[in-house]
Amino acid sequence: VADLTTRWRLPASDPPSHRDGVTVRRLLSHTAGLSVQGYPGVHPDSQRPTLEESLAGVRGAEVRVLVAPGTLWRYSGGGYTLLELIVE
Repeated sequence: VADLTTRWRLPASDPPSHRDGVTVRRLLSHTAGLSVQGYPGVHPDSQRPTLEESLAGVRGAEVRVLVAPGTLWRYSGGGYTLLELIVE
């Protein structure tokens, strides 16, 4: 995924190899080990955050690697937001 994004980068992880294990396949299957299960929503009258702001946690939690990619299934709306940025 790191090679596919230029406007936003996954934060550094410990160990650094965890970040390298995040792939499109793992994002699609919810096995990338990322945070942010879902988003609480935005009031209809307020300005929506950009994708980068959502990923960076400007109005919620930051998307980051929590567990080693490929080791656990965990729903991640943040992962799908990252996919949205990749497709865009």
